[in-house]
Amino acid sequence: MKNSGLRNLISTVKFKIVMLVLTVISFIAFFIIPLSEFRTDDTVPKLEVVDLAKLESMQTRAFSVKVDTGLFIKSFSVFDPINNNFVMDGILWFEFDSGSLMTDVIEKFSFDNGKMLYKSPPDIKVIGERIFVKYNIRVSFKSNLKYSRFPFGDHKVTIILSNNFVAPEEMYFQVDESLFDYSPDIVLHDWTIVDLDVEAGYTDLQLDKNDPSKRAAHPKVLFVINIIKAGARRVLIIFIPLMTVIFFSLLSFLLSVSNLVGRFSITISAVTALLGYRFVIERMMPSVSYFTTTDMVYTVLLLFALLCFVFQLIFTRNYSFLKHEPSGKQPEIHGRYVLLNDVIFIFADLVLIV
Repeated sequence: MKNSGLRNLISTVKFKIVMLVLTVISFIAFFIIPLSEFRTDDTVPKLEVVDLAKLESMQTRAFSVKVDTGLFIKSFSVFDPINNNFVMDGILWFEFDSGSLMTDVIEKFSFDNGKMLYKSPPDIKVIGERIFVKYNIRVSFKSNLKYSRFPFGDHKVTIILSNNFVAPEEMYFQVDESLFDYSPDIVLHDWTIVDLDVEAGYTDLQLDKNDPSKRAAHPKVLFVINIIKAGARRVLIIFIPLMTVIFFSLLSFLLSVSNLVGRFSITISAVTALLGYRFVIERMMPSVSYFTTTDMVYTVLLLFALLCFVFQLIFTRNYSFLKHEPSGKQPEIHGRYVLLNDVIFIFADLVLIV
């Protein structure tokens, strides 16, 4: 009795609709959870912290110039994290004690991960005992972005300011988060700036492993822009067609077991659609050599559709022989095929939810 009641339950259309609703809910959670918080695999270069006590012990503290620096981003003429391409217009400034440093030294700044497209002549002002130097700049740069979470991953866009003509013992940068800002009118289309980070220090490169004296140490500043997706448009464009095709594969189990042509046609159409849609996805994805979330989800769904197709191929082929069975046994065998279809549907749906 219990087995008969369970069998009748899983055979009902209402039960199957409930299973499909649970699948839809799992898909919605699949979208919402990654989009609800800042998540990134991007790495930020590590800087050595300027040790003032060490400079004091080296008797170079009095000769090392502290330079306050800041960056104001006016706009981005190119902001394309997917292709790791950025072009920024901004104002870079420096402030230091008068008589402690020549402006020619300050002017030799550069960006490690970018190319200077424009640099205005220095705008120099004397403010009390301090020298204030300002430049209007346009910089094309790339950042160390990781796309393993694509299209769900957020990013840390890093701008690396450097002066490769002085050592930390001669000059070091000092920054504060309040000295790094951007225009409120800035437009980034599909992205939103959540916060800014800044860090000053230096890099110390060992040029000769056998000679510690051969080294290259230069002061640097990391300006980090933390960005999140402004919406789910790209996520939906990629995954909604995939999920729709997979639902077609599941719907093949809801057809009558005697509808052999319909069951087979739906599953082969789903596999064909997934294979064709791969070319569309490739045009929206970053060019990377490793698997992203999109690749993994696509591969799993393609395998799922292929298994549904193989099952329906074997199922319809074997069911077609039912007419050769004795008429007295046909209802019993038909019932077995119905039960097999229902069990496989539940199993496939649970696998898809997981």
